Amino acid sequence: MKTASCLLLVASLSGMGLCAGQKLKIVVDRDMSPQATKLGAPKLYKLKKQARNADFPDSTLKDLDQHLIDASPVHDVTTVFDPIEGTFNYYQFTAAYRGEGYNVLGPEENFYDILIVKTDKANKIVDAYQHTLNWAEPPLQADLYRSSKNGEKLVNGFDVSRLGLVRTYVEEGDTSKPIQEGGIILLSR
Repeated sequence: MKTASCLLLVASLSGMGLCAGQKLKIVVDRDMSPQATKLGAPKLYKLKKQARNADFPDSTLKDLDQHLIDASPVHDVTTVFDPIEGTFNYYQFTAAYRGEGYNVLGPEENFYDILIVKTDKANKIVDAYQHTLNWAEPPLQADLYRSSKNGEKLVNGFDVSRLGLVRTYVEEGDTSKPIQEGGIILLSR
């Protein structure tokens, strides 16, 4: 009887371990060079990466500049937005668009945004971040935006402006109003 109880206890404990933490699973990972939308046209956020049992690396997202110092000599800010193990669905989108910049070659140039979205099992948005990859002036944190409105279901054609993205880095006098940029999320090609 004791042996059967011990075996039952061991079986149940090992079963709990298997169910408790599922591994991060990348289900979509595309190499892409998105075509830039025309000046003034809505941004198209195309799905680059999707994962299950994932989360955001919150500690590095809270300090992009320190992450780049720690990652020296690579200095690749995109690694900050890669998924880590967790319990959520993870989506990474990229948008290429023509914008007005401060370039010696002309007033217009291509810009590239990265958007990461975390959803629950019902695909309702839990959190999101956006960053312009061209941003070169420190602090890089000044161009990181986080969603202020969550709970909507992530679907193909979702309008990014509904996330209510606000700046994570607040300078003196900044009111952290949601940015006025919009765009469309494309979950499929």
